[in-house]
Amino acid sequence: KRAEEKLRESEARYKSVIAVSNTGAWEFHKKQKYLWCSPEYFEMLGQDPNNFVMDGQANLEETWINLLHPDDRQQAVNHFADYLNTGSVGMYENFFRMIQANGSWAWIWSRGQTLCNSDGSLSNLTVGTHINITERKLAEEALKESEERFRLIIEGVKTIAIQGYTSDGNIIYWNKASEAVYGYPAAEVIGKNLTDLIIPAEMKNEVLDNISKMFKGESVKQVEELELLRKDGSVVPVFSNHIIVEIAEKGKELYSFDVELT
Repeated sequence: KRAEEKLRESEARYKSVIAVSNTGAWEFHKKQKYLWCSPEYFEMLGQDPNNFVMDGQANLEETWINLLHPDDRQQAVNHFADYLNTGSVGMYENFFRMIQANGSWAWIWSRGQTLCNSDGSLSNLTVGTHINITERKLAEEALKESEERFRLIIEGVKTIAIQGYTSDGNIIYWNKASEAVYGYPAAEVIGKNLTDLIIPAEMKNEVLDNISKMFKGESVKQVEELELLRKDGSVVPVFSNHIIVEIAEKGKELYSFDVELT
C-alpha cells in the first residue's frame, strides 16, 4: 500500500511539473506506433485534447505527423525514425513547427530518450517533452532580419566610412567606404590595430587613451574633425563621429563614422 501511495505521489508531482512549466509530455510505444500525449501537449497549440484518441492503438499520424508543417514534416519524421532505428544513442532532439488551432504555426522544441530495461537493453518506450518556443524563434528571426538590414545599409553607404574596433583599437569591421577613403581593403586590416594604419604617430597615445575612456564610460570628444592617413601615406581630412554599442554576448564595441572632407 505504501508503494502505491508513493507511486500516486510521484505521478501527481510529475503532472504538476508538466502543468506549471507549460511543457507537453509524450510517450511513444514503438511496437504499437502509439503516441500518448499529455493534455498540455495539445493545449500549447490551442488544440482540444479530447479531439485526439488515446486508446493504445497506432495514432502517430493523427497526434504528431499530420500536425507538422509541410516544410518540416519529412525531416522531423526521418530524424525521429533515425534516432529509434540506430540504437537510440543519447538524447533525441529536434525543432519543428506544428499547427495551432487558429491556423498559425508554433515552433516546438522536442526532446526525448528511449528507456532501458532492467538488463540494460532498450525498451519499447521513448519518453519526451514538447516546449513551445515560438516567441524565442520569432525574436531570433527578428534579430537576424535587423542585423541583415543593418549590414546592407552600412555596406551600401558610399560616402560614410564605418569601422568597428575593440577596446584596444583592433579592427573588427571595415566597410566598402572605408576601403575607398583609407585605401586599405577589409581583408588587409581586420585584426590589426588602427594606430598602425590610419593614425598619425603624434596622435597614437591620445587616440588609444580616448578609446579606453569611451569603453569605461568616461566623457570624451565624440564628434571632431581629424587628419588621418591613407595607405599611401597621404593625409585625409575627415569629420568623425564615435559611438560605443553593446552587442549581446560580445560586450562593448566602438564604431567610427567618418566623412571625408574635400
